[in-house]
Amino acid sequence: MSYGWDPSWWARVQLCTFASLVLLGGCTRGGFEPAGPGRPPADAGAGVDGARVDGAAVDGAAVDGAQPCTWSAFSTPVLIPNVNSTSTDWTPHLTSDGLTLYFSSDRPGDDTQRIWVATRASTGATFDAPILLASINDGAWTGSPATSVNGLELFYSTGGAISHSTRGTTATPFPIGTEITELSPTESNVGGPFLAADGLTLYYHMGDWNAGTFDMAMATRDTVDGPFTYVKMLNGANSPTENDGWPTVSADHLELYFERATEGGEKIFMATRESVVAPFGLSSLVAEFSSLALSGDPDLSPDGRTMVFAARPTGEVWNLYMSTRTCLP
Repeated sequence: MSYGWDPSWWARVQLCTFASLVLLGGCTRGGFEPAGPGRPPADAGAGVDGARVDGAAVDGAAVDGAQPCTWSAFSTPVLIPNVNSTSTDWTPHLTSDGLTLYFSSDRPGDDTQRIWVATRASTGATFDAPILLASINDGAWTGSPATSVNGLELFYSTGGAISHSTRGTTATPFPIGTEITELSPTESNVGGPFLAADGLTLYYHMGDWNAGTFDMAMATRDTVDGPFTYVKMLNGANSPTENDGWPTVSADHLELYFERATEGGEKIFMATRESVVAPFGLSSLVAEFSSLALSGDPDLSPDGRTMVFAARPTGEVWNLYMSTRTCLP
């Protein structure tokens, strides 16, 4: 997979711009996501939609052994202060300590989408002004950043592939990553990675957004240093007719949040299951975010309390939002 210029990118931007003027007054997902082959067959990666049974996560409990929660509803979403621009800002990822926010943007000074990063001193503080993550931005389209819980691995989308970068300490920058080649059984384009808290399960999407064949998938590895070798589709949650992508899961693998392209535009949906060996059930709209005209790119924190995501109110650009919930007594 090439990391260079995607010759169809500008054509898709132009198509998105035209369609948005007619339909939505703003750019939808299709103008920025690389295109690729269609849906894999329904039985691609045979097996149930389960996480690794031998991993750290257990049914209904958090990875750290905490008791399962009955969650409140998510709070009213708010713009994340000091990080948004007048350009497209989306695919946010909040690190496990809540102190670093990665996201992608096509803000002025560049001609394509890049990964940016903002930090703050404490979870109660405002993020400092974002800076370009220059160490991995080599001129290619990059987006959808996601890190491991320990902050030593970075997964991101580039040129229709998912790349993986590692570093020795959190004080050193991430180098340019290498492409993970084992994620698609049909050589479809892949993107939107999210590494579960166990460090062994990667959720992502594959297919062609413009052709309406985006679906969610997962891969696992035996150790945090090993390759991803097992792929299966999340067929319980995937829609047979609509695009589904940018998945994020709770630490126990029982809650799945993702973006779906509905007739009215992109919205955040969710699905649940009773155990890690069961398939996800039918999905439903996350009502707390439905007041925003378009929403997507959900990213759930490992403790399950914070959701960051992208949204575009009517007539505005995509920007970054945050919402929280509490564990009820």
